[in-house]
Amino acid sequence: IGPDKKERLPIDRVNAMSDGILAIVITILVLGIDIPTDHKFSEEGLLSFIRKLEPSLIAYAMSFVMVGIYWVQHAALFQFLRHVNRRFIWLNILFLLPITLIPFVAKVKAAYRYEPIAVVLFGSVHILCGLLLLALWSYALAHPELLVGPITSKVKHSMTLRILVSPVVCLAAMGVAYVDVDLGTYVFSIIPFFYIWHHTVDAYLQKENRKEAN
Repeated sequence: IGPDKKERLPIDRVNAMSDGILAIVITILVLGIDIPTDHKFSEEGLLSFIRKLEPSLIAYAMSFVMVGIYWVQHAALFQFLRHVNRRFIWLNILFLLPITLIPFVAKVKAAYRYEPIAVVLFGSVHILCGLLLLALWSYALAHPELLVGPITSKVKHSMTLRILVSPVVCLAAMGVAYVDVDLGTYVFSIIPFFYIWHHTVDAYLQKENRKEAN
């Protein structure tokens, strides 16, 4: 067996580990929603309580959606793969590192709602997640022996664009935060809307899945 074949490792355990970590992160995000210690439950109403929770709820919702997007992107990337090698595995572990920091930066974002630096910290972690996911995709494209088959230029470009949307929007949000912190925070909400109308990769994968089924 040649060295190339030795490096062709199954993707199942890598995928399982990634799914497990993403699932844990998306679950523990809710722990960042703190009950206000200054709330008088016997005197103040439910709406007042929810308003006090607003920073935590916004940070939770944004982070939940972002982690969900990373999972979708990661799952789509793995559908192009037949095998992985050790370098890809280590790149994948490196991608998971900033993912595990998301609950922490979400809580910091909620605690320091009016601080632009909190938006910068939050955005920086997500930029790192996006760039490391792009590194995974680029590595896979540079090693066609890992892929299930040839990928068209249109699909390569589409997948790259989908991955880059998050870092670019996060960078814009960080800049806007120094003008208006709340507006900078809401800039992050642009990211999921991109995926509502961008279907090139999804259509390609559905077509390939139908081929395999037939």
